[in-house]
Amino acid sequence: MQILADATRQQPVLKEAQADVQQSTNRLLKTLKPNDTTVIRGVPLKASDAAEITQHERARSESIDISGAFLILANDASRGDGFTIRVTRVDDNLTFSAAVPFELPADQKQLIQEAEWSKGGVAVHLEIEAAELRGSVVGARVLSARKIDEDPLDPVRQLAGAR
Repeated sequence: MQILADATRQQPVLKEAQADVQQSTNRLLKTLKPNDTTVIRGVPLKASDAAEITQHERARSESIDISGAFLILANDASRGDGFTIRVTRVDDNLTFSAAVPFELPADQKQLIQEAEWSKGGVAVHLEIEAAELRGSVVGARVLSARKIDEDPLDPVRQLAGAR
């Protein structure tokens, strides 16, 4: 066991291979019928024993960075340690909720609040860290907020102002 642990520390790709082997073994064991038997690593197993030792696969979230220009749709201040906002990313209309931590500087929280009061008329640039699980954004947290100089909402307004 120690040799495998040392090898996975030196070669991270081995850890992925080990996880793939474990996942494949679990899948094989789950397909056994009541009277089936199999041999895993030299140990004969009946279907009833295999059912006891198989693990249910859990979906894993992946860390993602979803920073960009956002519209603030709503705000929930019921949290004691900051507040939660509902946002939509301007580029692709990705909509989700994100926590705004108490530690965020006051001027950045004020910017978020003003954007929310504009009822979607003002976009702000948010740096957000989050996780993606089964295609949904979960555990989103605002790291910073800043004003956007140009208007990402309406390129036509920019063109009209240039004339």
